[in-house]
Amino acid sequence: MSEPKLINVALNNLYLNHENPRFDPVRDEAEAIAALCTSEQVLAVAESIARDGLNPLEFPAVTAVSSKDGIETGNFIVHEGNRRICALKLMVDPDKAPVNQKDGFRSLSKERVPSSISVVLFETVPNLEPWIRLLHLRDNNPSGRRRWDAEQQSRAFGETRNKQAMKLTDWAIDNGNIKKEDRKGTLSTVDRWIKNSKVKTYLGIKFIKNSDEIEIIEPREKSEKAIANFFAHVVSKDINTRFNKKDMEKWVTDQSARTDVGIVGPFREPENKPRPC
Repeated sequence: MSEPKLINVALNNLYLNHENPRFDPVRDEAEAIAALCTSEQVLAVAESIARDGLNPLEFPAVTAVSSKDGIETGNFIVHEGNRRICALKLMVDPDKAPVNQKDGFRSLSKERVPSSISVVLFETVPNLEPWIRLLHLRDNNPSGRRRWDAEQQSRAFGETRNKQAMKLTDWAIDNGNIKKEDRKGTLSTVDRWIKNSKVKTYLGIKFIKNSDEIEIIEPREKSEKAIANFFAHVVSKDINTRFNKKDMEKWVTDQSARTDVGIVGPFREPENKPRPC
């Protein structure tokens, strides 16, 4: 068995997989294009390629097509990367796209379409199946690629969507309101809840405009107790992203009426980090 190898192939010599698991088996290339464009956002892939080029971190995987006599034809079947190859084909020839997407493909620049495509050639389909599984069965395979969660995405790219939630969670960890190991999976809930003005009032906080830094606007002890209580409920899953505005505000009313909230402590000065003021 030969090892997979990286080769360059002209786009015209690459053929879409008619038995792609993304759709029911089809008879020809035209039906494969139609199926991909209908349900797999190929136009969005083409827009990404037109803007940024092909992803240099990922190569399509192919097997060679042989004649009935066993002679290689110079053509290849794409087993991984069909959306990308389909997008490239339609950028070159938009008339092959579904009627309602032709104009979209026509509007894209062809400058990013390479004259040849780097692909990984496998000797047989069974040879590449373990790698396909690694890519597409990741939820059931701990050795496969794992998607970054919202917190990891925000940490990597500084996305503003969850930045305030991260700031508050970091602050709560530094002040002993939540254990570092308990923060996983909490970011979406925190982000949703702190968008509610009554929740922020209950917590006694506001975010400084254009910086997302936290400012305490209530007496510090009262605010710290409220924040500790809030995170205790987040970690225990007593509150989550399914709460609507009315539910959130009822929770705030109930918690505000209690005299023991927030006694979750201990509170301590954060290490090597100034406290917000």
